[in-house]
Amino acid sequence: MNDAAQRRNQELQHLAQRLVELQEAERGHLAHELHEEIGQVLAGIKLAIATLPRLDEDEREKQLRRAQGLLTDLMQHVRALSVDLRPGLLDDLGLLPALQWYCKHYAEQNQVAVNFSQTGLDNRLDGTVETAAYRIVQEGVTNTVRLTHAREVDVRLEIADEYLLIQVGYGENAGVADNANCFCDHSGLVGIQQRATLIGGECRVDSKAGERLLIEVSLPLVPVYTSLTS
Repeated sequence: MNDAAQRRNQELQHLAQRLVELQEAERGHLAHELHEEIGQVLAGIKLAIATLPRLDEDEREKQLRRAQGLLTDLMQHVRALSVDLRPGLLDDLGLLPALQWYCKHYAEQNQVAVNFSQTGLDNRLDGTVETAAYRIVQEGVTNTVRLTHAREVDVRLEIADEYLLIQVGYGENAGVADNANCFCDHSGLVGIQQRATLIGGECRVDSKAGERLLIEVSLPLVPVYTSLTS
């Protein structure tokens, strides 16, 4: 194995290790959601139902309405959690409808303007590329808002020269760090780099104080996998 191949193999091994760590972090987040959020609501519903036999008619009606309200909140929470894990639109209709829905949904839920535009996404892409692109946009939007407190995010996708080009970021906004490496060690942006690299893509993060944060990713339309043991 020559030096370049060895360096590439070491890089992929590192990325694979970091991807496992991120997956475990995601599982931890899901476990917390199930235990702290859903578990607590279910406990509240159980308690509300258990007290019904001891209540008079008026109080029983109030308690039933409370339990119904908790069930409604629980259904909405489970639905949102399910969509975050894997949106059905991505499998059924493809990347474009899934991203259009996600950007609209994120904007409504977080009071952040998400400006989505695209060129050439009218046809379905390779499933692996669609999944990677969706997750990259998802992580790019959430991390842009989280890291910079931006209230407006631009999302742009384009098919060009056998690549899917993705740009996520924003323009003028105070509070951006001073150099292009400022956010590169953040787990969310590391995750974007890993998703791109593992199918043969590239990722670049560019930021400048008070002006911009831009995440640029290029993904091959045909995924390129490299064995970690080659």
